[in-house]
Amino acid sequence: MIAAVLGLLTLQVIDLSDARALGAGHVLLVVAGSVALLMRRRAPIPTLAAVLVLSVVNQATGALIDVMIPAIQVAVYTVALRTGRRGAWTTAALTTAWVAVTVLSFQSELPVNA
Repeated sequence: MIAAVLGLLTLQVIDLSDARALGAGHVLLVVAGSVALLMRRRAPIPTLAAVLVLSVVNQATGALIDVMIPAIQVAVYTVALRTGRRGAWTTAALTTAWVAVTVLSFQSELPVNA
């Protein structure tokens, strides 16, 4: 639920028409995230950590679109299934904070819809 709200708020704030083109490096990040998701059932928390690190790499390249959001959502869902209610809420809150801090840290000037 928190991830859905964050996603909707992101779409309202960022003007996607000004987004930098996604290049080959971003495609490699998506592939790496997909490969990491293959281990999500055996090791859900390390998988979430891996896709969060890939998200930081994506933001560090200057992309305005975080191509790792779908992988993060799948990883958070898997952790939530494996850890119970308290672990699910903790994971969702920490992941939301991580993504927000990452975006705000690497984006010096976010375009805002008028």
